[in-house]
Amino acid sequence: ALPICKYTYSDKERLTMQSNDLEKILSSKKNGIILSASAGYGKTLMGIKWIIKNRTKSYWVVPRNVIATSTYESIKEEITKMNSPMTVGLLLTGEFKHGNENSDIIVTNIDNFLSYGIKNSMSINMSKIMSTNVIFDEFHEFFCGQPLFSAFIDFINIRLCFTKDNTKTLMMSATPLSYEGLLYNEYIDKIKAHPFNGDMKVNMKYIKLNDIA
Repeated sequence: ALPICKYTYSDKERLTMQSNDLEKILSSKKNGIILSASAGYGKTLMGIKWIIKNRTKSYWVVPRNVIATSTYESIKEEITKMNSPMTVGLLLTGEFKHGNENSDIIVTNIDNFLSYGIKNSMSINMSKIMSTNVIFDEFHEFFCGQPLFSAFIDFINIRLCFTKDNTKTLMMSATPLSYEGLLYNEYIDKIKAHPFNGDMKVNMKYIKLNDIA
């Protein structure tokens, strides 16, 4: 179990908004949460609070290596501000650049994370991706036209359906998209955070793929 820690921040207005939105997340009875929050809102801090409240080791998954490195640094900075004893690991290209598999938070990219399930040499560890809490950061990038990434939808739906009694999934993004018809909505609560740097509107279209070949 992870320790409870005390911390203070000077931006009380944003902290109040974050606390209100975090309360919505933590009071959810569903094992999947989609958090839409504008850039600069503090999604990293929200994710850390979510992990602390759940008091369990978690993976923090991002789209690319460069994002993983910057996210690792941001998490380290936040937990230092909190004076928290939590440990953070960075897993890239199949090895730990910082920390180890016992770290409280393991930051990695989607390729490293899913390799547990698709590489024979690592499949013995597949339970790690199905039996642990996971944050998918900027997860809208996983919903793209490339066939392998389209399989991410099936992966999330499997997590939502078959691990709902013992794992939680938090998906965070600054890009407001509609996922109707893609994810099993009965297992998901969608929370739109208070606009911090103004609301954002985007135009998106989906391409339906018949297979991932």
